[in-house]
Amino acid sequence: MLAGNYAVNPSTEDSNHHGDVRIDQYINPANTMFGRFSGPWGMTTVDLTVHVRSLPPAGYDDWCLVRFRSVASTAGFCEEDGEIWSRDGQLLAQSRQLAALIPVR
Repeated sequence: MLAGNYAVNPSTEDSNHHGDVRIDQYINPANTMFGRFSGPWGMTTVDLTVHVRSLPPAGYDDWCLVRFRSVASTAGFCEEDGEIWSRDGQLLAQSRQLAALIPVR
């Protein structure tokens, strides 16, 4: 299993998004998983589902734990699950992404 945890603070994120949940823009563990390939390549999202489970209280200005993990990769595709947790342990959002590896010629 390949996993990554990231701590994010809404007050230090891009101020144009005002703390929006951007669960698909964090470091993708699949990029490390496919590091064994040489030459130029890219990854593209085939399918992305995001479930907003709860909203933080108005004015929430604290750190969140952002966790991504991938347990399956085959035939040029990988899946990745993501979660965003508030500091007090409240699940804010979950995601599942299917990505394809695209060689660039």
